[in-house]
Amino acid sequence: MMDNDATNKFDPIHKIEILLRNIVSEVLSARVGANWLQNEEHGLGMEKVKELEGLMVEEEGRRYTALVDLDLLSYTEFRELKEILEKDKNRDLFKKIFRDWEAFKIYLKKAEYLRNPAKHHRFLYPHEMLLLEGIAGEIEHFINTWHIGGSFDVKRYRFVFFEYVETKGRTKTQILESTKGTGREWIDRVKKYFLGKGTEEPRIRAEKEDFKGSISAGNIKAYWHSTPKTHPTNNINGIDYKSIELKLWYSPSSRFELTDLMKFIDKKYAIFAFELDGRINVDKLMKIAKEIAGLTPSSSQNHESAEYNITNFSRIGIRNIDQKTGEIFIQNDDKFYFKNAHNVISPGTILSYLTGNMPRRLIISLIKSSI
Repeated sequence: MMDNDATNKFDPIHKIEILLRNIVSEVLSARVGANWLQNEEHGLGMEKVKELEGLMVEEEGRRYTALVDLDLLSYTEFRELKEILEKDKNRDLFKKIFRDWEAFKIYLKKAEYLRNPAKHHRFLYPHEMLLLEGIAGEIEHFINTWHIGGSFDVKRYRFVFFEYVETKGRTKTQILESTKGTGREWIDRVKKYFLGKGTEEPRIRAEKEDFKGSISAGNIKAYWHSTPKTHPTNNINGIDYKSIELKLWYSPSSRFELTDLMKFIDKKYAIFAFELDGRINVDKLMKIAKEIAGLTPSSSQNHESAEYNITNFSRIGIRNIDQKTGEIFIQNDDKFYFKNAHNVISPGTILSYLTGNMPRRLIISLIKSSI
């Protein structure tokens, strides 16, 4: 039955139930229609629906000064969600989402078993809570993979930084030398990290031109580029600057730890992105974001990309880079660059928001903790 304790809203048991209720409602509403719950073959039947309506009326009586959930599915027990998922008429529908069906059934059985002690206020051991968090993560992974229409495996993380060279009162030569110097400093910093971690210099690959350069080793690549133009590209607090873009790619297969690398880099970043092993079905995800989460994109292009504003300084986006790679990213404006997003925000965070499984206030809270 629906848990009204706000303090439990984001515990793993509650998260599992929210994920399952949302995906059950989404799939069966599309397949059977708005009244699917009354349907005996797909839902729980009219007798059970009347019982749920009675529970909702009771809830209204107890909480007359508070908002009451009007979705009858919110008043179902976990075992009833499990029953819906495993019905003969539903099984093939949900097997397309939970592709490892036997593993999924084990997750449900374990979650139901662990939910009962929690429901009756009996103690759950720390390892049991960790197990529930893992089950919630696996279920979310299945759903997000289905929503984006492809693989959900992260190939690389991408970070974008910006440096600025002041232009006022400086000659063209001075501006361009400062630009190139900033790029060289970036490459030298990453090289210093490689060498400090015991990478032999012959294993470090570097390329250098006047206004761009790169360095790579151990599945990490750093890059910078600018232009030979000297006119200002940004005005910050009334001062004109020329911008220089710095990038960093990190593969999860790297022998270097991401947290350790970012601590050494010690630089705030404007964009944090996840390159996925597979394309994103952008149209499908936009449709879900609109119909379930009530989100309208601030921009979209050719069925290949879409962006959504979260605050006046932060936005998230999805796009396809090429025929084999999709990307999910989050970007902040210059006064709110990220310091810690790589420890706080995951692809699942962004997809949960787009698919209505995470409230706006929570993702805003995560963004603020990342700055």
